[in-house]
Amino acid sequence: MKILLSLLSLSTFLLLTGCGGDGASSGSSERTQWDIRKELMEVQTELAKFSSEHNLLEKEGVQKAEAAYMDMVQTFNRTRREHPELAPIFAEADEFQNQSIQKRIDGDNAGFDELMGKYREARTRLEQKASQLPEIQELGQKVKEAEQASITAIADAAAEVNAEGEKLAESVKELLAELK
Repeated sequence: MKILLSLLSLSTFLLLTGCGGDGASSGSSERTQWDIRKELMEVQTELAKFSSEHNLLEKEGVQKAEAAYMDMVQTFNRTRREHPELAPIFAEADEFQNQSIQKRIDGDNAGFDELMGKYREARTRLEQKASQLPEIQELGQKVKEAEQASITAIADAAAEVNAEGEKLAESVKELLAELK
């Protein structure tokens, strides 16, 4: 279940950073990518509970898909951290974060708040810059595809269990198809 919940976090991250589709709402009654992703996260939460109850993460196909997804996430994270245009911003954000932790330990709440503000500003710059780099966008798309393959593997395993699993699998696959 922990892995599936981490998928939810990454899904949101990819969507918000522009690597996972259009997160903006147009204000119309048409469902946006964000609306679909939100509904998918709700269904994934149900799937995570079902998966945990039925030990679906122990199935070979699910394990392979999960491993491929986790490898892609690690590659994505490493590539972003090592990218020459992003590495200095990561270093700056990391330094602000480390300093803020020390301020919190020292009981300096004002210093903590100030440094966390600087950390958030650095992270915002980082995500803005990352969203402009084609190689990061391409890698983000590959993460999204690996994530969807992993979710589909779990859904397929759920469908083999019972009618409830079939219903969850159908919902997941419909939402994934809408995201493409």
